[in-house]
Parts: sequence; structure tokens; C-alpha cells
Amino acid sequence: MSRTRLPVDPQPGVFLGRAVRARRTQLGLSQEKLAGASGLDRSFVGQIDRGERNVTIPTLLRIALALDTTPGTLIDAAHAELREANPWYDEAVRRGSVETER
Repeated sequence: MSRTRLPVDPQPGVFLGRAVRARRTQLGLSQEKLAGASGLDRSFVGQIDRGERNVTIPTLLRIALALDTTPGTLIDAAHAELREANPWYDEAVRRGSVETER
């Protein structure tokens, strides 16, 4: 059983990217402004927005601080959307594992 990739798309990074993008647009910030405020490259911020990059905890902290929020708030928003978009999620949590096809 693989635990590295969830059974359906989009993957969790997409939801975190959406949470970052939602907060960024709520504040009226461009990717360039967020990049400058967080000390990240603008293209990297764009990849995060699109869910194309996994984000480390230190990077998430930098982004959250630049967005005047907490990493937990961004993760909570991503978690809520992941849960809503994937009907298998609650069952996987109950079982304590995600079963995938090989």
C-alpha cells in the first residue's frame, strides 16, 4: 500500500495553494508582492498558488507571516476543501490509512 500519493486528484498541495491564493487575493496582493514580503521568488509563489510545489513548514511560515495569518489558518482552509472535495476522506480518517490501487 502506498501512502505517498492519495487515490484521486487533486492532491493536497493544490488545496494549500488555493488557500494561499485566496488569502493573497483577499489582501489585494500580487504574487510579486507576496514574494517580496516573504523573501521567495515570484515564480515559486506562482507554483505554490497552482499547487505545483510542496511547501516546507519554514516556507509556509514565511508565507503566512507575509499574509498576516497563521500556518494553521492556511492549513485549516486547505483541509476543509480537501475534505469537501474527496468523499473517501472521512472513511480514510476513520480507518487511519489511505488505501490506493497498485
